[in-house]
Amino acid sequence: NYRDYPIHQISGGMKQRTALARALALDSKLLLMDEPAGGLDPAARDEMLEILREYLIPEKRTVLFSTHITGDLERIADCIVYISNGAVSYCGDKEELTSSYCVVRGERLPEEKSAYAIGLRRSAVGYECLMALSHIGGLPADTVTEAAAIGDVIVYMERNGKYV
Repeated sequence: NYRDYPIHQISGGMKQRTALARALALDSKLLLMDEPAGGLDPAARDEMLEILREYLIPEKRTVLFSTHITGDLERIADCIVYISNGAVSYCGDKEELTSSYCVVRGERLPEEKSAYAIGLRRSAVGYECLMALSHIGGLPADTVTEAAAIGDVIVYMERNGKYV
């Protein structure tokens, strides 16, 4: 039972939970959080994200948090502000960002399509890249496409030196 321990003796994860409880107790309309789930084990991260999601539901509240863990964004974000090299590269709806691209993998990328390949990585067995959905027509039959997650978009864009 952690309530009997001085704050300096509890774990980092428990300190984060305590800080979240204090913030939620204020019942404010806006929470600003820096890496709220950073350093937490998977179960504690899951619990914290669920608490934040429940906090948002009953009333019009906003949680603004920075994170390097894109899975957290996939789980609870509605809007994404992506900052790269000190500048806002994207600000908008999460679904709009991810639904505009797909991850493409195949054995051979036609030369006329290489200009549309974002973050292209070639290997001995083929290639992989990110591509806007508007450019995937005309790829070879053996090409595999899959929906892009937020992490995919960011990684491929950063790899390419382009930003969303």
